[in-house]
Amino acid sequence: MTAYRPDLETKDRLAKLSGGEDKVSGLVEKHRSDVQKLRTINLGKVAKKTASADFFVLLGASPGSSGATVEAVKFISGDEALKGFAEALRTAKYEVTFPDNSPTKILRRGVLGCSTATGDCSFVLMLPDDVRSPD
Repeated sequence: MTAYRPDLETKDRLAKLSGGEDKVSGLVEKHRSDVQKLRTINLGKVAKKTASADFFVLLGASPGSSGATVEAVKFISGDEALKGFAEALRTAKYEVTFPDNSPTKILRRGVLGCSTATGDCSFVLMLPDDVRSPD
């Protein structure tokens, strides 16, 4: 329901499960940030300045492996001071589920954001519809 083009059938099913159409909007708003949380990787309190940068992360899975492994990280653009976070992105844990045991690679683009106000740095994987070009 939080997708750009949610399926109307999903809305109808949610209305039936939640007890009516009038409850759907409230439920969707309450859980809107849940999807972004699933694509956010927290790197911890390591911010030395407020900055942001875009990176590519190549995730892979091979038969018999559990979860995703990071095969490559590439700085695309943004604050040059964040280039050094490539290693932190390489060793971060990505909660990605692959459909089967076939060797698979997924290229994802994300935004690394750091804030001195909180001290936190986090990497948010972009939605495929939001990526318009490779640079």
